[in-house]
Amino acid sequence: MRVLISGSTGFIGTALVKRLLVLGHEPVRLIRSTSPDDVPSVRWDPAAETIDDCALDNIDAVVHLAGESIASSRWTDAQKARIMDS
Repeated sequence: MRVLISGSTGFIGTALVKRLLVLGHEPVRLIRSTSPDDVPSVRWDPAAETIDDCALDNIDAVVHLAGESIASSRWTDAQKARIMDS
């Protein structure tokens, strides 16, 4: 299974990439800069709102780990909105 992962270089994302490789899946990093290893990656530029759409072909699942941190502060209404919007 090809799995696109945002936030793949963070604590959880790094562990997820390793685990997917062990299980025989193909993780694909969604990155803004250079990939730290030889794991396939798709470059995107959120400021310019650009991404290589063709690179997203044959992606079976998406895991989004690059959103607002759920542990950064109290869960006020404003914080909940930031989490939902991320």
